[in-house]
Amino acid sequence: MYIIPDRSSDDSIVVHFLLSSSKLAGMLASIPEDERDVMTFTIASGKERQKEKQDASLEGGDTVVVTSSREDWKFYVWLEPPGGVVQGRDLVLNVEFRDPVTNIIIPLITYDIDVLLDGQSVLSERGRHTPDGSDRIPLHFAGPGAVIASISQVNDFETGGEFAFTVGKGLGPDGGGAGAAAHDHRVEMAPGSFMIGCERDDACFEPYALEALQGQTVSWKNLDEQGHTVASGTPGEGPDGMFLSPVVGEGQTYEYTFEDAGTFDYFCTLHPWMLGTVTIREGDGVGSGGGGEDADDLAIPDWIKSNARWWSDGIIDDATFASALEYLVREGIIAITDIPDPGPADAAGDGSAAIPDWIKSNARWWSDGIIDDATFAGAVEWMIATGVISL
Repeated sequence: MYIIPDRSSDDSIVVHFLLSSSKLAGMLASIPEDERDVMTFTIASGKERQKEKQDASLEGGDTVVVTSSREDWKFYVWLEPPGGVVQGRDLVLNVEFRDPVTNIIIPLITYDIDVLLDGQSVLSERGRHTPDGSDRIPLHFAGPGAVIASISQVNDFETGGEFAFTVGKGLGPDGGGAGAAAHDHRVEMAPGSFMIGCERDDACFEPYALEALQGQTVSWKNLDEQGHTVASGTPGEGPDGMFLSPVVGEGQTYEYTFEDAGTFDYFCTLHPWMLGTVTIREGDGVGSGGGGEDADDLAIPDWIKSNARWWSDGIIDDATFASALEYLVREGIIAITDIPDPGPADAAGDGSAAIPDWIKSNARWWSDGIIDDATFAGAVEWMIATGVISL
């Protein structure tokens, strides 16, 4: 919906409401048939609108999809760190600009963004530019309240969207929350960890093993030139759902606050040889990491579908995706029963061969559930046979 003010005199303002036919049809369908003779619109203050949106799910780390006012864009939005939306803590607002039909990320975007906390401006930026169609916007809220963020003027067109979340009390002077900066712990993703080898010395995440107390926050900073993720669980069993970061770029940080005692394994889903563990103490907590299944019982773990989707969308490159598959096949996490021998020309198996576009299409279809594990495994076997993946 577009609201266009038209000042007709010094004493009155005429406001025109412009609705798309699809939006109007959707509104009509939601109104009982006996009440369709009248449509009432209300203009409310910013604070009123904040209260309406306090049930948003961004606080929990969900990705929220917002369709633009002209239905010509889909905005994929999420916050980092998930579960850390409290006053006094640095946040990152992630935005992806996607085609509304294909969901492909569209590059070369300019847009305006406004962020309000209880109706007061926190951020207002015009002509923000993102060459690759995705953006990371640092945010910091001094106090708690309801936030509404607005994207507008995408590529200088009158189109945009809104989303909201709530900031809780936490690290500020009134918050009294756990996890103050003095008690945080830092893990570094080591330079060069995107290449196999750092796991031999447990040096992919530094330190490999970390101890902290309940309520403390661990941050992972990426010092590598390639993107990584931080996922609780093991490569054999996959992420267990406790925490799972988006792709953390070079120089970026992901944080998680541990509330329960225990020992928690984690790994990078893009480079699954990168392993680490965090032990949270209160008394003698026991670990939650577990052994994997026998390779003969394994299909392709579902979490690898995230890698396949990121690769098909161009978020990660061919080498990153291929190296992850190589490791998983070699460790028996992806069960390929009849591994073909590479041809003579590719016997060295240096993994330098280009991955054809049709395999990228297969990866997308597999991540969307259109083709099954066996079909995608056939593509993996072909990559082994042709030397694209080296074992």
